[in-house]
Amino acid sequence: MVTPATKAEQTTWADWLPDGQSEPPQLITRAELLAELAREGVDVPERMLTFWESSGVLPRPVRRWRDGAPKALYPLGWQALVATVRAFQDQGLPLSDIATEVRVRAGYFLGHGIWAGAVYLDAVKALDDLARADELDGMSPIHTVEIRYVDAGGKPVGIRTFHRGSQGGLLENRVEELAV
Repeated sequence: MVTPATKAEQTTWADWLPDGQSEPPQLITRAELLAELAREGVDVPERMLTFWESSGVLPRPVRRWRDGAPKALYPLGWQALVATVRAFQDQGLPLSDIATEVRVRAGYFLGHGIWAGAVYLDAVKALDDLARADELDGMSPIHTVEIRYVDAGGKPVGIRTFHRGSQGGLLENRVEELAV
């Protein structure tokens, strides 16, 4: 179980930005984030979102003045990461495991830009769906999915490996960057 984070551990998503990377140009309010999640069919009440933030599963929003009042602000596209937390919770993963996985995914999300991060999260979901589809067809369960990155000359440049988690979902647990 995840216990509430101490003040020192209560970082914002901006604290997770890679060195030298500026904040995304477009930020949305908590109300806009929750509305976007609802539009996408993901049920995340505000109280649950703030619980995940206070317990360290998700980083806290930045707070800035907007429309004459302080507002909690998130990067545009942050709903993809929040939806992933919800999906892992629905699979029964413990919050401590979810927090670890969120940190990996948020790093990619923030380090490669919001669009690339959202595409990455969609790709992981698609891999998971593919692995599960084979099981539905009566095949042996898929335990590992490996993606090999190859440059234009055919030289391997990276590997991402996803293993089946204890609750059945694919979790990335190794990223290997090969020497170029």
